[in-house]
Amino acid sequence: MQSINSACYGAPIARELGKKHMETDIALYSHSSHEGIFSFVEPVTYPDKIQSLFFPAMMSDVCILKVTPDWMDYKLGETILTLNVLNADKGILVVDELVDRSLLSRVVKGTVVENYKEVPENATEIKSTLSEFDIGAKDGSPRVLIDHSFEVKSVGTVVLGVVLQGEIKPYDKLVAQPSGNECMVKSIQMQDKNQDMAGPKARVGLALKGVKPEDVPRGTILCMEGDITPKSEFPVSFTRSPFFKDKLTDNFMRVCTALQWKQVEVEIDGTAIVKSEKPLVAEPGQKAIFARVAKPGEQRIIGWGEIK
Repeated sequence: MQSINSACYGAPIARELGKKHMETDIALYSHSSHEGIFSFVEPVTYPDKIQSLFFPAMMSDVCILKVTPDWMDYKLGETILTLNVLNADKGILVVDELVDRSLLSRVVKGTVVENYKEVPENATEIKSTLSEFDIGAKDGSPRVLIDHSFEVKSVGTVVLGVVLQGEIKPYDKLVAQPSGNECMVKSIQMQDKNQDMAGPKARVGLALKGVKPEDVPRGTILCMEGDITPKSEFPVSFTRSPFFKDKLTDNFMRVCTALQWKQVEVEIDGTAIVKSEKPLVAEPGQKAIFARVAKPGEQRIIGWGEIK
């Protein structure tokens, strides 16, 4: 059965599409039917915290954007810019009847959202449309991107995440990067049911042996030994946002890449040389967004690029 992970943006809509499982700075929902296993992630602390906007798209293959009149402001602008930067070109657009269509058309023109399929605000139609997307499946050695980790009494360390590629099974021995800690998969759950295997795109809950929750924070990737080499310094092809007019200074510069959100030093001269106090997962082709912590409505997205 196909697993479909969707980022939900704009006015709240995930609650109409699935059952809530967890809420932190992002909220997780899911629904299972004959059409597939649907997972939905929605930013909770946005617009107060800009990083909450980035995470859902980095965790998903498809985006759902619900536009209402009160979203026709800087929030829509930041959202569309994020989707464009992350090349989130598979998506659904839900438009409230009170939205100025002419203005919306001008705002999305030339962006990935311009090609999103418009669907009425109907849960059945939305999920049916999601099942039609070809999201593909990546072969190779296993990789799991972790978005939550916590302790469960009598179980131990549990992580939630998405299988990016390959397959995982109970008793697999993996390495948590960038910490480098070795661990073993004790059990796998999907939709609260134990599984003997999980393949590409599956959203999973894993019980792990050999690590504590603080060893596997958000942005950790579980992989085979030697597959990923964390880096404290790496180059990024840098494009400055045309909307950001302030001077670039390191004291507010942060980078978001593969769910890692870190304050970094950056030297920019066509290419950004990122220097982090602690090693990060930074592989060639990985998308990176540079931002600053500021008040909602201020220019917060500084620029973006791909790791070289």
